[in-house]
Parts: sequence; C-alpha cells; structure tokens
Amino acid sequence: MSVATVVHVTRVGRVVVAVLALPLAGPAAAQARDTVSLDATIGASAGSGGRQPYYGSGDIAGEVTLGIRFHPERTVASIGALSVGGRSRFGFGDTCRLLNGPDGPPGCAPYFPALAHLGVLGGVERREGAGSLRALAGPAFYAGNGPSGFGAQTQLDGAAGFSHLLIVAAVRGSWIVRVTGETFFFRSLEFGLRVQ
Repeated sequence: MSVATVVHVTRVGRVVVAVLALPLAGPAAAQARDTVSLDATIGASAGSGGRQPYYGSGDIAGEVTLGIRFHPERTVASIGALSVGGRSRFGFGDTCRLLNGPDGPPGCAPYFPALAHLGVLGGVERREGAGSLRALAGPAFYAGNGPSGFGAQTQLDGAAGFSHLLIVAAVRGSWIVRVTGETFFFRSLEFGLRVQ
C-alpha cells in the first residue's frame, strides 16, 4: 500500500468518524442550549393585607424570569432563577371605594401599592418532551409606592410548545413585609412565552 493510499484511507476514516459522531453531538448541543431559559409573562393580580383598607381593581402583574437548569439531561432536575417583575393598577377613569370612618368625612380607599421586585429563586423542574412543570420559591426585595421591604416569592408554572419556544402559564404568590412592619400578600395568574 502506497503512502498516498494510506493518507486517503486516513482522511476517509476521519470523515466517517465525524459523520457517525453527528447524532451524538446533536443531543449534547441541545442539552447545553436547554440549560438556560427566559420567561416573559403578564396577567391579573390581586392583593390583600396592609394597615389600611386598600382597594384593588384591575391590577396587573408582569415578570421576566431567567432560569438555569442544572443537569439538563435528567427528566427531573434542580433549577435556579433570577426573577424581575412588578405589579400595578391597570385601569382608566375615576373609581373610588368609599370609606365611612368615625374620625371624619367619607373618603376614598387607597389603591394597593405598585411594587417592583427582584427575587432569587430555587426549585425543581420536570420535563417531558416539549413540556415542563416547575415549582420555585425564594427571597425577594420589593420597592415602589411607599416604603420598601423584603419577603418571599413562590411560583408554579407549566409550559408546552416547541423545543425552544413554549407557551407558559404561571401562578405566583408574594409575601412582603415593609420596613414599617406593614405586610401584604399578592397573587397573580400570568401567561406568556419561554425561550430555551
């Protein structure tokens, strides 16, 4: 066998090995891409608590969540997330919930405060095909109308769709303690998209 034939056989062997390795490289690359996800959701929100008789009507919440899935090759894996979002009144026109207090003339109840938050969450995610279920919880910092505060955020969500673009439905709860001691509980039902 001549040197030219050996070189040709070696080149052909490399091409064959490279072609055979493509099916193995595909899933590994997909798993690396599926490690990170980005959600954007918006939906209705309701509040309770506070030291005043707050009024909530037409409240809305929005959230952007950056998730990092550890061990993407597993069906059930731990996940960490950074969550940025907020809630506010969404309505037009003048609405007033009258207060009849013994200390003075009737007045309007204030709206629940508009708040923004930054949360660091952890939890688990279960993936089956192009769908997933997640449960997350963790501490969060809240600021906005009135004094700021700290609290906890929980999130349950489900997603379904294509391999890299999914429709998300999320239920979120936020428990907030302001530096003044005033406490709130907000909950929301949100819908949006996930890119992974």
